[in-house]
Amino acid sequence: MAHYLKYPKGNCAFEEQCAEYLLVEWNGDVYPCDFFVEKRYKLGNLLEENLSSLKNKRNNQFGRLKFKLSSDCLKCRWLELCYGGCLKDRIFPDNQYPEKSYYCKSYTKFFQYSNEWFKKQYEESLE
Repeated sequence: MAHYLKYPKGNCAFEEQCAEYLLVEWNGDVYPCDFFVEKRYKLGNLLEENLSSLKNKRNNQFGRLKFKLSSDCLKCRWLELCYGGCLKDRIFPDNQYPEKSYYCKSYTKFFQYSNEWFKKQYEESLE
């Protein structure tokens, strides 16, 4: 429904870009998201770098991964509703399709089932 109302979707997994927050640990270490608190995703330390610099790193390194989608995703009818889902559901060791969400088939079924209902609710809200 939020999609039709042009509101944020309320779940960063379905937004075009990752959420606009950083995770800061007790010692000042900064990570791009609460699902990626791992050494390889560490952006830096708040005690050593300013917040603006860390946010830019996040957007230029980690944030770009959200846009790395499979050709199936780029052609998908539901792209504007899911944008490839959350990176945590794409970037994991045994995912043979890292440019596609683990939940892709489920999202597709859900959107096929529910889209017309949501569209109708939106249209009725305009009356």
